[in-house]
Amino acid sequence: MKRRLTASVAICVFAACLPARASQPAECSGDEWVRAGAECLHVETYSSETLSGRPTLVVAVHGDSPFSNPQYQYQWAEHVARENPNVIAVGVLRPGYTDGANHHSTGVRGMTTGDNYTPGVVDAIADAVRNLRATFSPAHVVIAWHSGGAALAAGVMGKHPGVADAAVLVSCPCDVARWRAHMKAKQGGAIWDRPVDAVSPDAVVDGIDPAAKLVVIVGDHDDVAPPELSRDYRDRLQKRALSVTYVEVPGTHEIFADPAVFRSTAELLRSLR
Repeated sequence: MKRRLTASVAICVFAACLPARASQPAECSGDEWVRAGAECLHVETYSSETLSGRPTLVVAVHGDSPFSNPQYQYQWAEHVARENPNVIAVGVLRPGYTDGANHHSTGVRGMTTGDNYTPGVVDAIADAVRNLRATFSPAHVVIAWHSGGAALAAGVMGKHPGVADAAVLVSCPCDVARWRAHMKAKQGGAIWDRPVDAVSPDAVVDGIDPAAKLVVIVGDHDDVAPPELSRDYRDRLQKRALSVTYVEVPGTHEIFADPAVFRSTAELLRSLR
């Protein structure tokens, strides 16, 4: 497996990621950054040991991560590139977020209440995937996103058909209004009463490319994005006769690195060859 090591990544390895000012480029250039509409997002890129001229591009995006700076999307991408042939896997830091190594993507992070699933953010993330496609010229593009990232991925599939050929949606709050009502009941607080301009996955199913493949995975005891949200989304996909694989695994919300997710992703990659 080959990893693109830039200077800042090397510093993180050899200097134990000492705290520093969040880094972002002036012109959104270089291997660590991708343009996403008006925003500039940090990325980390990994590849399989052997690549053809037309690999499969896998784009991994984290969830809302309300209590920590997300890093796991990079680890997930590294694992997928290491364990599957002919893959370039890119972990992306969502708009407005800072990761564990203090890289910062431009944009508005929001309050992690569904307020950053906006049409503008969906459009920006779709643009990032387009730009990664243009950079790597893959045969296929798979987006594999977790939690709030899964909501954004479903929004991309519905609003921007053709940007990705397939999606892996893990722990998805696929009906944003119902998910917010659930979270209000779970957590309380007036913050959940604030209106949001969210692209809800269930509302854009009709826009998904009929040729797309989708994998929907959820923990059977997920108390953040309850399984019924994923089940109902699966049913909507099936009513449109779309290709959907549904997997319910033992577990709660944090299942992105569950072996079942990696197996399902590998199976999807094989089906695209």
